[in-house]
Amino acid sequence: MTQLRDQLQATLTGSYTIERELGGGGMSKVFVAEETRLRRKVVVKVLSPELAQGLSVERFEREIQTVAALQHANIVPVHTAGDPAGDSVGLARFDIVFRGRMPEGVRRLDAVADKQPSLAVADLYARAGEVGKAKAVLARYESTTPGGVQRVASQSWHEARGNIALAERRFADAIREFRASDTDTSGVPADCIECAQISLARAFDAANQADSTIATMERYLAIPPRRQNYVNDAHFLRAMVHERLGQLYEAKGDTAKAVSNYRTFIALWKDAEPEFQPRVAEAGRRLEKLTPVEKLR
Repeated sequence: MTQLRDQLQATLTGSYTIERELGGGGMSKVFVAEETRLRRKVVVKVLSPELAQGLSVERFEREIQTVAALQHANIVPVHTAGDPAGDSVGLARFDIVFRGRMPEGVRRLDAVADKQPSLAVADLYARAGEVGKAKAVLARYESTTPGGVQRVASQSWHEARGNIALAERRFADAIREFRASDTDTSGVPADCIECAQISLARAFDAANQADSTIATMERYLAIPPRRQNYVNDAHFLRAMVHERLGQLYEAKGDTAKAVSNYRTFIALWKDAEPEFQPRVAEAGRRLEKLTPVEKLR
């Protein structure tokens, strides 16, 4: 979280001084800070781009609005709220990864790329198909961020390089980078072992290697969520994995597994935002086709 803290401090300089990390919930990190002008202690809650994969930013905003409307001695008041990076990387991630709204996501990234040349920005540019921009941001990050070998061997670095290779349809290179993201330079498992598996699955899927895609997705689902953000993520990324597994098993003729995954996907996304409901409806139609009795329930 050092990079997030540094970026946050750079954004808030002049108004707040970040003192220490306090902790966080499933969608956020919380820092203790001092408000410069009023010399009072405050807490700053931020939706981290690195932790927000698969999370609904709108839900985070609704949480802010709900708490701001409450007044009680046991509730911490909300003094202010905003997006410290303008059109944030978190919103861009949601546009690109989950909504499939590439132009909107790219516009958000364009607004922050110069002042925030992070691995997350490079990664998302690549996932949006903007390979040139992804490479440019990655090069700026490597030239301006200290850390030497530890930096360039990080999980996020391999993820960004892997997604650039994937966008260029260099599937073997993408798979190699995603596999390298599994551990750090000393061989210790990476902090997010789930991330490597889902990225590998995406690469296998793009290469039309259905069996490898299925095996990798199943390994991903078998990993118990170790952090609360991945529990919350179940309604998004993990749901999408069940959706894709349903399609792959259906194509293979494995009706039982297809039905199981479609049912899980529908259960996870039945209360998702309206824009996702057409996908839920499509899964329902496939489920009815596979098991006609489903429409009687």
